[in-house]
Amino acid sequence: LQQVQKVKLLPLTAPNIMGRHMERRLTAVEQDRDWMDRNLQTWESVKSCPRGDYSLVGDHFENLFQGRALAGSTAPVSGSSQSIHERWNLDPGRKIVVAALNSPDEIFAVEKIWGEFRMRFVFPSQLDWLEKLARYFESRTDVTLIVRPHPRSFHRPTGRRTAHLEEILELSKSFPKNVLLNPPWEDVSNHEIMKACSHLLVSYSTAAFEYGLFGIGTLSYTHDYELAPLWDLGEIPVDEEAYFRQLGQILDKDYRLDVDR
Repeated sequence: LQQVQKVKLLPLTAPNIMGRHMERRLTAVEQDRDWMDRNLQTWESVKSCPRGDYSLVGDHFENLFQGRALAGSTAPVSGSSQSIHERWNLDPGRKIVVAALNSPDEIFAVEKIWGEFRMRFVFPSQLDWLEKLARYFESRTDVTLIVRPHPRSFHRPTGRRTAHLEEILELSKSFPKNVLLNPPWEDVSNHEIMKACSHLLVSYSTAAFEYGLFGIGTLSYTHDYELAPLWDLGEIPVDEEAYFRQLGQILDKDYRLDVDR
């Protein structure tokens, strides 16, 4: 029907109900693969383009900042003069690192669509990763970690939370003082956090690409997710020991916003 009726493919609509998410992803499976193949081919020709050429995607980011994009997964920029440091009373001298979480239904949908394909991770689960991150940052008092659950884990009209978010909220009770939970109902835009963030930590979140366009590096723990070629954004560690060794090197590096971006 999509092909006959010329329906435009929008595979990243991120609906709130997993059934609708699955329905749309399953319907779009073949075109979804073709769409990503074209993206990967195009990336090879533009990844080394001069910085001035980034203006070509200005309209895309203007829509994202205003929260008007259909596939956007963050709140619009508030327009408030209050900075992220002021909002959470953070020391301006500390680095800020963001951990962007995924919604578990995304893994389920991809693996269901692709049959025998199974995603491989450095950590057994996001909760395991998050728990170990919190323990690691407890000794890194020179850095603030902001943990952002996926916005689809919270249904605003009803106030319902997914079981995954409830587990994160329970885990956050043991977070050290320099690890902050930023739940979806706080309405803090990713694009506001970008202004002060030095690095992004993800499993396979496509937030990595938006942060990357603003010069912010990403560390992922997903080995071979074909829909998000995160290896183009940096080396992916082979195991947990390598992950934290690499994270330590990132945090120890001198960082200046005006130079590193």
